Amino acid sequence: MFAHPGSKLLFQGSEFGQWQEWDFAKSLDWHLTQYDTHKGLQKTLAKLNEYYRELPALHKLQYSCE
Repeated sequence: MFAHPGSKLLFQGSEFGQWQEWDFAKSLDWHLTQYDTHKGLQKTLAKLNEYYRELPALHKLQYSCE
């Protein structure tokens, strides 16, 4: 996903692997980050975001029509 052209979209809970669909009437299930699998996903996405900022090839032509 991070190497694919275009905007990177994560929606409400995707960054830590929330099991249930987002519900505007409830808060996100942040308590899931106490589990290694959810914490690992959160750390992986944080590292990917670092690479995305550091490597121009991942974002330089994001809005280019060329």
